[in-house]
Amino acid sequence: MKTVQDNFLKSVNQLLKKVDKIERDIYKSAVSETQAMGEEIKDESIKLINEGPRTGRAYRRNGISRRRSAPGEPPKTDTGRLVRSIRSITLDSGKSAITEVGTNLKYGAYLQYGTAKMRPRPWLSVTFRHAKKKTRARMTEAFRKVIQRHTI
Repeated sequence: MKTVQDNFLKSVNQLLKKVDKIERDIYKSAVSETQAMGEEIKDESIKLINEGPRTGRAYRRNGISRRRSAPGEPPKTDTGRLVRSIRSITLDSGKSAITEVGTNLKYGAYLQYGTAKMRPRPWLSVTFRHAKKKTRARMTEAFRKVIQRHTI
């Protein structure tokens, strides 16, 4: 014969299983949103480099007129090498996840932060700041949807 205590323990176990499921689903949702935001940052960085404003010095190379980016503006694409090197990678251990966006080219950092001889031409920090503004709202909405799916 089941006792009140047995029924209570069974209910607690069912509740704990449901909480574990919600926790797993929230984690999956957070990883998915993090990956999507990394891709957006990558895409926006590429767009900024390819299409951003240019008010720097004009010059000619191989008979073609070009315009450099001015200090403070995103770098102007020249060969396309920087744009092709920008990646978004998500590292997921199952307990925590992080998305990295950037390039393995040294001159990507030189452009971003500047050097002793060149003022910065920020490209990644600009798009990161824009994405950061959206982060809380996106994560909140994703978590709300997960919890809503699990409510009775």
